[in-house]
Amino acid sequence: MGLAPVRAGILGLGTAQLLAQSRSKTTLPRPDFEVVSVESNRSRNLASGFSSLPDRLTIINHTVKDIIAAAYNVRDSQVVGGEVWTGSERFDVYALVAPWEVEQLERLTPEEREVQRRLSLQSVLAGRFHLKVSSGTQEVPMYALEASKDGPKLRRTKPEDRLGIGTLGVSGGQLTGQGIPMSSARDMCLVRMLETQVRRIVIDRTGLEGNYNFNLQWTPDGCQNTSSSGGCSIFTALREQLGLELQSIVGTVPTIVIDHIEEPSQN
Repeated sequence: MGLAPVRAGILGLGTAQLLAQSRSKTTLPRPDFEVVSVESNRSRNLASGFSSLPDRLTIINHTVKDIIAAAYNVRDSQVVGGEVWTGSERFDVYALVAPWEVEQLERLTPEEREVQRRLSLQSVLAGRFHLKVSSGTQEVPMYALEASKDGPKLRRTKPEDRLGIGTLGVSGGQLTGQGIPMSSARDMCLVRMLETQVRRIVIDRTGLEGNYNFNLQWTPDGCQNTSSSGGCSIFTALREQLGLELQSIVGTVPTIVIDHIEEPSQN
């Protein structure tokens, strides 16, 4: 199948808008954390975490590129440039919000609080990593999630499916969901979880609306086709178990370009 162009608008807010937003005036002063600690993580542990609470932010075992992606609301593949260490060395970040700012943040809508938290994280990157960025675009390989020729095999969530609605879990070679849409502005959707497994941007072309229940099982790092041992890749599992396919495409996406960055200063 040939490669098809994809409109950049599929990824929502562009980086030029994000950069402009980060420099715009808000109802609050540019939010800075009261206390920030940045430490190198040399544990070699595969576990990582990102927790954002009203009074604190905790980032465990993430690369700087991961953190930049979170700060500018883009996927990690949209952060380009920088030295090798920005995508390999891992860090822990602990940050506390001043009590008076917590009170002001609680008066904002969830969307406004999310913007303020990103601005705070941008301040950490600028202050501790001396980060300077600009916006750009690039063509990248992606996947389009489409219904297979035999049609989708997912079960639509019913009103009586109350227990576990809106739950999504991944462990090894298993992805389970209940009451989950194909795509969403937030992370709780099938395409976003598939992105974490195939390491590419995935766009939704299934045409399926509403929420669905599914249980997808595959052999991690398996081949494209079912092997003689019974294992299969995520591509084969999607087709055989859910009636969906990942088609390779190329698209233009906005990017955050690392113009300057330094290893973090001491706490």
